[in-house]
Amino acid sequence: MRTTAIATVLVLGMTAGYAGGQSVGIPKTFQPSLSAEVKRVHLKNPPLTTAPDVKTTLYRVGDALGMLRDIEERDAVLTMDWRGTGTITVGGQSCKLANYRGQVRYSVPAMRTDFACAQADGKPGPRMVQVVAGTLAWNETTPGVGGTPALDTVTDRLVQLWSLPHAVYKGALLAGANAKTTLEGGVLYLTYPLPAPLNGTARVALNTTDADDVTPLMAACSLGRAKGTRVALRLIEAGADVRLVRASDGMTALNFAVGGSAELIQALTDRGA
Repeated sequence: MRTTAIATVLVLGMTAGYAGGQSVGIPKTFQPSLSAEVKRVHLKNPPLTTAPDVKTTLYRVGDALGMLRDIEERDAVLTMDWRGTGTITVGGQSCKLANYRGQVRYSVPAMRTDFACAQADGKPGPRMVQVVAGTLAWNETTPGVGGTPALDTVTDRLVQLWSLPHAVYKGALLAGANAKTTLEGGVLYLTYPLPAPLNGTARVALNTTDADDVTPLMAACSLGRAKGTRVALRLIEAGADVRLVRASDGMTALNFAVGGSAELIQALTDRGA
């Protein structure tokens, strides 16, 4: 049986992630809360000595991801729509993204990714739209238009879908009694058979991540968009420590801001970053 080590990192009680959406201004009555960054105290959960049971583990995962709604705390997430930046692998080649949008409907399950790799001059290259739905996969010229079969990609695309953080919760829940938790070397693993038609096992590390060492200022600087810049500038104005260094790799807020707005970089350097 194939074992898939899903590259999804979850922290029980806290999740670090980003999702594109409608920009909503921060009400003036909420702005003083930015001072919390100045007084930020780094808290860590005590190390686990035994593995929590699957039911408790899944509850904590679903709760941390904001999936459990209404008074019965049921999973209410049916679809996801997000945008991203960074680097992916396409056809065995590295692709620095010029743009990226992903959409998922878990009830099918189905996923569409719509992206373009950046060319040498920084401009977007050819648009690529890749779709998987159940046991079918195809490519499109634009969403819903110009479909051509890509059946040899079904497995890879489904693995991508079931590697998403919310999908880990859903996949383990579908596995029922076949989902297991183990504690190995202080790391909590959640193991479960991947949903059909995949034939393999997911093994997800739940409590190991470097996200604990990412401050709110670093996270805002890393977004590289207008919204992230606005939040970062407000944190700086509130007195956020721009010189804080992440112990694991020496990264600072300025490192996270590279490639972002000139205004943000100037604000960081003016304060000694």
